[in-house]
Amino acid sequence: MHSPTRNSCQVYIEDPEIKAMSDLRKSLEANDIRKFERTIRDKKNKIAEESFLMTYIEPLRRRMQEQVLLSITVPYKKITLLNLAIDLNLNVPEVNELLCALILDGKTWVGQVGSRLSGNHFSIS
Repeated sequence: MHSPTRNSCQVYIEDPEIKAMSDLRKSLEANDIRKFERTIRDKKNKIAEESFLMTYIEPLRRRMQEQVLLSITVPYKKITLLNLAIDLNLNVPEVNELLCALILDGKTWVGQVGSRLSGNHFSIS
């Protein structure tokens, strides 16, 4: 049985599709939503064209949005939906929907007055 050597695997490291998957993983680990989206939109790596991958990308995108939203809100007692929307590159209704899902899942608690959020805590769980 032939085991791959370091040199035989090295050939694939600069393959655009392999590099794109590696970039996606790194952006997930770093909560870098902008790099994540940029990698998906890059036509050279063909991720957006691959329907199989896109079925997994959407849940990953949602998970990343949740993680970034929670990490953004940690230092604040009050924050506006508009500020969150800008940071997440979403519109205000999408941020509102995301927050509602997090509240229902018990991942955070916030109160809303107009378009301003306030809470005793914004926690990551």
